[in-house]
Amino acid sequence: MLHTFINIPVFQKLYEKTSLFKTRVQKISDEVLKSDSVLKGEKFENFVESRLFPDKDYVLVKRTDNFERNKNRFSESTNDPDFIFRNRTTGIEFCVEAKYRSKLGRHIVDNKPTISWCKDYQLERYRFIDQNNIPVLIAVGLGGVCTHPRSIYLFRVRKVRYYDIYEDVAQPYILDRRFWNGVPQNMTTRIINSEPLNKFI
Repeated sequence: MLHTFINIPVFQKLYEKTSLFKTRVQKISDEVLKSDSVLKGEKFENFVESRLFPDKDYVLVKRTDNFERNKNRFSESTNDPDFIFRNRTTGIEFCVEAKYRSKLGRHIVDNKPTISWCKDYQLERYRFIDQNNIPVLIAVGLGGVCTHPRSIYLFRVRKVRYYDIYEDVAQPYILDRRFWNGVPQNMTTRIINSEPLNKFI
């Protein structure tokens, strides 16, 4: 659609002569080309960063590149978890991978409800990082909208064996809504120690 407009002589001249117009057209083009799932994923990442791990309790050590930065040159570190945070009280650093899913899936064999939270190669990579470098926590938003999901699951990657998790298996890792405005620092430590969240309810 964009290329059609650029081929019309009037728009072509504007496009060639005005750098501001070029910038605006590129931004519009980028937004159009961004898939819906990428947009939802970025919005949920922002939710996780600002709401679950706020600056008052957690230092943001690292954030992986987003769609905008990767479109010109892909950064290999984009394959790493979305964030590295440091607990301001304990000094413990940990990664967080944020995943949003609008609905439950169904297991291919028994048709039970599942949360398909990643791809198999991503699970292997997160496990490798978790075992060799730094704890990796997974925050999965499910249902509702990406900026306010119906449920949030929070667990250490070593607690799951598959990229499809049965919903009933994930139940102990539902984050109580009391903690949606900041995961308590002592809770983070316990999650890193692989304790289920239902101990906090």
